[in-house]
Amino acid sequence: MNYQIKMKLCSIAILILTLAACSSSPTATEQILTLPTMNPSEQTDSGGEQSSEGQRIGGYGIGPIDFDPLEDDTLTYDGEPIQLSYYLEGTGSDTEVGLMLFLDGVPQPHQVIESSQQDGRIDADQEVLLSKHRVSSDGRIEFTVSFTPVTGSAGDDLGLFGVFLWEPSFVPETEDKGFGIYQDASFYIPLTVIMETDAPQYTENYAPAIETEPIPQSAKEISQNKDLDASGRVRQADFNLYTGEFNWSNVNLFAENGKIDLELSGYGGTETDYRVTIFVNHEPVSIAGQQSFLMGIHNDKMSKYKFTLDIHDYDRLNTIYAMIIPVGESYKDSEIYGHKTKSVLLVNDEAAVIALTANSDLSNNNAATAIAPAADKDLTNLLIENDLFSQYSTPGIHLTDDHNLLIWFDSAALFDLNSETLLYKTEISTDPYLAQKVDFAENIVGLFEQDLKCMTEHAMDCPLILDRYDASLNLINTVDVGQIFDIPYHVLDPHICALSKSGEKVACANIVTNQVLLYDLQTKEQQVVFDFSKSGLATFGYIDSLEFAGNDEYLAFTATESSGSGFGIIDLDNHNNKVIDYTKWDAIGEDIQTTDHAVFFHEEFKGPWYPSSGKIFKINLDTLEKQEIQLADDEESHYVTVSKNGKYIVTVRDTAEAGADYTAGSIKIYDGQTMELIRQINLERGFPRLVIDETNRSLIAYYYDGNMMKLVRYAF
Repeated sequence: MNYQIKMKLCSIAILILTLAACSSSPTATEQILTLPTMNPSEQTDSGGEQSSEGQRIGGYGIGPIDFDPLEDDTLTYDGEPIQLSYYLEGTGSDTEVGLMLFLDGVPQPHQVIESSQQDGRIDADQEVLLSKHRVSSDGRIEFTVSFTPVTGSAGDDLGLFGVFLWEPSFVPETEDKGFGIYQDASFYIPLTVIMETDAPQYTENYAPAIETEPIPQSAKEISQNKDLDASGRVRQADFNLYTGEFNWSNVNLFAENGKIDLELSGYGGTETDYRVTIFVNHEPVSIAGQQSFLMGIHNDKMSKYKFTLDIHDYDRLNTIYAMIIPVGESYKDSEIYGHKTKSVLLVNDEAAVIALTANSDLSNNNAATAIAPAADKDLTNLLIENDLFSQYSTPGIHLTDDHNLLIWFDSAALFDLNSETLLYKTEISTDPYLAQKVDFAENIVGLFEQDLKCMTEHAMDCPLILDRYDASLNLINTVDVGQIFDIPYHVLDPHICALSKSGEKVACANIVTNQVLLYDLQTKEQQVVFDFSKSGLATFGYIDSLEFAGNDEYLAFTATESSGSGFGIIDLDNHNNKVIDYTKWDAIGEDIQTTDHAVFFHEEFKGPWYPSSGKIFKINLDTLEKQEIQLADDEESHYVTVSKNGKYIVTVRDTAEAGADYTAGSIKIYDGQTMELIRQINLERGFPRLVIDETNRSLIAYYYDGNMMKLVRYAF
């Protein structure tokens, strides 16, 4: 039977003005909350004081329906899904509230099987870790969630924590903004789940080596909320997630080369064990092959755990936080409760597109100075009708030789743009959180990715595989890249491998030996095409990216130098396999654009020490001459798209005013030969991914306009 818990009505309001990195203890007292009208990310540090001017009464009230944990009400799992019902009330403003469940500290997927919310409801059969619910300023909704425990054995009594996040969809739209009070969390009083039978699965307790040290005095003094007992011991537990370069900071975090070293620290409160899950964009990320890990808190000690995140394939702007939930019987102790660290903006320095979030009231309009031709068309219905909305990563788009549009992420879909019909659609057996690279060959699509099955089994050293798909999106075969090249798995990365235009050759860089290797999938032959360790390039560091160019006669590459970057091409037809025209430069993007007769490299921003000057470098593969193309704006070279035959070059520049909390993409379409400006399209909101249709003289843009993903064709 299903368990719809029926007991007394118990009200709870959620305190969303939480401080620093810890949430307040669970409460069952209803409150009305005062929120600022200004963007909380723009608040100054005023010690919590706000003037009466520019404020409103806002927030939300939430509570259970027909159950009361204060009366020791319990839930029972006997093999059927457990159900819980809540109400959500607006208290002065339209509000979005997220719900997450944790069973014995493990993130618990759930379904929203019933809801009185009219618009924006998720499907009842959709299982999520974070369900989002919206209520009007004076409205009330009721909803019921259902879940099957993801851990636990018969005879266990487990703690179930409900965690409520205020405005979980909010993400700052520029790198210099923060979250303020957005995404702050409150924990509902934990419920007891009595396991009468085993859960369908069981979560192992992964306990890594945790460093401990005496609690620094600065930690005891860092916040007025830290309550010290007579012996000077910190009464309340506190946790912080940061880079290790500075403690107790809520500033944004910046990855370097797509990776970032992080440290989680915890101290204070009652000695107990917690289960920690790191979330990026509200989804758990794997740490040492595990979804979560245990961290113990000890008297007078600070516990620390250091780890590295690889975010190569994430959007540029991401949310990161940690959930720290007590495990075992400790949830019954009123002095022990769950914590969420402050949501922090995690910036992926390798992302080519800034992905906007769904929190702003944004719109898309062309510049008033440019009248859109009649051939412009909104193709967004193709996405809506075929349920093509990536929840995790920014999709890739590609135009095939027969002018069909391929959209690729955790699903792949091929569209006939002339008839605006779907030709093929398939689910891709992939994990959007793993490092990926997609290469589009002739009638073949190649996906480089770490082995998903291996990662699912929590293996530490997983193969890099190449899945090859045919033009109908059927899987042709899977290649173990490390095995064919005899390269250790831990030094392989999708971005330093490439599939040839024919789809029959694979190239990879071995960053240990600094050799570039080539493998023929037909003949099974391998060769070293260039050895940078013997090149005499004293300042050469390692390869950053590889692409085939021409008729598979060349390999284009970018590299990291001891200071700055480098780029060049390797002549594969020359018996000496020599590097042609290697150039050192301050800041070269890893996105290489290739055509049948040319290779294009472009500058991108890589920090204040390596400023860009608005340059594109073109190497003519027929003459092997290099051309330097100077753009009008220094930032225009950061995002460059070149058409298949090099006939058109398109750039995108963020034209939002300095300090604005959004991006605005200015698209410029140039004649690839004369660099004469053909058309400029100004998006008031949105930063697109682009593909160029040379034959039909059109540009296809995929971007987020603040309300939904858009697919638009612009004629020129």
